[in-house]
Amino acid sequence: MFLLSVEIPDETTGLNLYCPRTDRSTDLIEQHERELAAVSERYRNGDRSTPPPEWPVEKLFGHKLTLDDGRGTTFDQNAGQYGGTGAECLVRHYFPGTPAPEAGALTVSITPPGQSTSSVRVALHGGLA
Repeated sequence: MFLLSVEIPDETTGLNLYCPRTDRSTDLIEQHERELAAVSERYRNGDRSTPPPEWPVEKLFGHKLTLDDGRGTTFDQNAGQYGGTGAECLVRHYFPGTPAPEAGALTVSITPPGQSTSSVRVALHGGLA
């Protein structure tokens, strides 16, 4: 997973991440296609009790994201978007609020399930004042 950009257009801080094709993502796409075909067949036969399967990106991206501006600002994720074609995807996460005006950097931390945390510090050019 790669952090593409941090966007602070208004009163929201947004992260854009790229998830490249991997063996796991390819397997999840193939599994999803099989599960979706089975649900579709049941639906055509009148059985509408089974919901469609979870999208592969929802299974793939169970990561915990945190933001820290070093000034005590609280960033609680309130929205996100996932999309892509094939086994790669673009992930967007939105956090209400922006870094403190005097913050010189924003630390973005990503913790995949069962793995260690990776962090990157993003300079905020000239602060936000």
